[in-house]
Amino acid sequence: MAAFAPAAARSADVPSSAADTRVRAVTPAGNFRYAYLPPRSPDLEPVHARMESLDLLRRLPELHWLDGLLVLPGPVTYIAAECGEADAFYDPRRANVVLCYEMLTVLYRQGGERAEVLGITGVDAVEAAEDYVWANLRFIASHETGHALIDLLDLPVTGRQEDAVDQFATSLMQHIGEEGESRRQAVDNLRMAAHWFLTRVEEQADDEGGFSLDAYADTHSLGLQRYFNLQCLLYGSDPQRFAAIVESGDLPVSRARYCPGEARRAQEAWVRLLLPHFSPARPELRQEAEEWLRRRAGERSTRRSGFIRD
Repeated sequence: MAAFAPAAARSADVPSSAADTRVRAVTPAGNFRYAYLPPRSPDLEPVHARMESLDLLRRLPELHWLDGLLVLPGPVTYIAAECGEADAFYDPRRANVVLCYEMLTVLYRQGGERAEVLGITGVDAVEAAEDYVWANLRFIASHETGHALIDLLDLPVTGRQEDAVDQFATSLMQHIGEEGESRRQAVDNLRMAAHWFLTRVEEQADDEGGFSLDAYADTHSLGLQRYFNLQCLLYGSDPQRFAAIVESGDLPVSRARYCPGEARRAQEAWVRLLLPHFSPARPELRQEAEEWLRRRAGERSTRRSGFIRD
């Protein structure tokens, strides 16, 4: 997703004094702070007003669950702001996650277009567009939080950091849902988030229909690769439950055979990386994570004995 900038190369186009003033007014008790900065452009005011009135950032279930879970060297600030382009990024200089109003505007438009393609009309179309925006906002905020945690906790990453935080966001959304959200709804939200990856394909292509050198050289995988990676993590988490992902052609059989192992390794890696940083104030979550890792170790032992195969 080209809209996500490398964590080490981007900074918020937000005056620090203005951001600091607004942030102090909305600081919660945990590690995370939230601010909604007024846009300069009148066209973005409706999105700003909606986000601020509903306090959308604070309502994100993944952030609500993470806030206070880890011992961080300082707070992470989530800022909704005008950026000049449809974007979202982590600013390591200020430990800010910036979610741009321009990006939300694009998501609302895409949500409406998606509803139209699906033949959804009237009030249902408005609700479908809202669901699309909410699913993507959850994934994007989780993705950028992954960048923040890697930076603030100095977590080791082998391979592309962008792929690692995609795995983080996918695993988080699978297991940390809204109140009353079923596993099927969590998967539906992730598949709506994956739609954003597909919208990047034309932007990455050159005049001949192939991919540009910039697309190949980008820190992110190509949009189609990110789309299939996400489908792989979903399918691999429960191949029987999500067999339709392969049957519908959203994931080739040639890739699907490796997905249970990919999903397991991605989940275990993030739990192992974050476990040393769990807050002592949440001992029940540490115990839960340690027990989960012990079960996984037992499953690996069984697989090596030949009783379970990926």
